[in-house]
Amino acid sequence: MKLFWKFFLVIFVLAYVAVLAVVTALFGAPFLEVSPWYAVYSVLAFTLIIVLFNIGIAVLLRLLPLRYFAPQIRLFHPRKNDRKFFRKLGIKRWKIIVPDILSILKIFDKSKLKNTGDTEYLFKYLCEMGWAEAVHIVAFFAGYAAIFIPIGWLFTGHLGLSPISGEYIIWGVYHALIFVLPLAILNSFINILPICVQRYNRPVLMKLYERALKNRHIKESNNQKNADSNI
Repeated sequence: MKLFWKFFLVIFVLAYVAVLAVVTALFGAPFLEVSPWYAVYSVLAFTLIIVLFNIGIAVLLRLLPLRYFAPQIRLFHPRKNDRKFFRKLGIKRWKIIVPDILSILKIFDKSKLKNTGDTEYLFKYLCEMGWAEAVHIVAFFAGYAAIFIPIGWLFTGHLGLSPISGEYIIWGVYHALIFVLPLAILNSFINILPICVQRYNRPVLMKLYERALKNRHIKESNNQKNADSNI
């Protein structure tokens, strides 16, 4: 059962895309005066485009130094009531369905803490959380950029519409609303979930990091005192 919930989000997305393809083929295609197969092709094509957007964002942000995603930066600093807020959203019940891409790709294992006393490890862990959140924040909005990709507008020539006519623009807008907007909304939903998980977990990690940092300073101070006393 646990394995099912781990793949629940993948199953949900595939089912959503399949249902959207069928619905647009039955209702969207006649409205736009295109074939049902064109509707299916459009849904699949824009799904692939949005997936590539997400991958591209992750790759580009991975090129930046991890310090850009440090918890000291305001965007990634834990807020006082983050955990309380997300508990009210029932995050403990549904966070299991959110996959951790870093762990899946074996870039950085966040499935469990390995050393709660190592400041360098905890700082890297927090930076990786910041990176993951940044990726999902940008990707949250990136799906809507697909609306402006004129794949559907290229088809209007077959409908006898002039590229400079108002009908051409209106057809393109309807095309975006029918085929792309539902996928963009799905993409936002998929990306908001990991953002919630990062924000829910960060305060705990931050407390561990601050405690480890404090212990390290105490240890260094004691070592310095011992060294001075031996002089």
